[in-house]
Amino acid sequence: MSKIWGGVITYNATQAAAVMDAIHSYHAGHISDLKSAISVQFILGAGVVLVTLMYAENISSSPASFAPFDALPHVASSMGSKSFAEFHDEWLVGGNADRYGIRE
Repeated sequence: MSKIWGGVITYNATQAAAVMDAIHSYHAGHISDLKSAISVQFILGAGVVLVTLMYAENISSSPASFAPFDALPHVASSMGSKSFAEFHDEWLVGGNADRYGIRE
């Protein structure tokens, strides 16, 4: 796989209910899209919700399956086309990308 579409979207914790609605919409309408994957972390004590999205294809803009998340106001986003190694490094918060000794 040369490149994927993905990244992390950071939402304010006040968006937690809207993020849960987006998760529901994703599962209701796009769960059959086998190229898409999501991971959600509700870190309410820190005031954020992190949504990690990955689409296993090199595309130039966000796929329809991620529309429920794209529609929400967010604090930050790293979404874009990137190598899987770049995505992996981004996903491992703190920059310790090789902490298990298995990267590349």
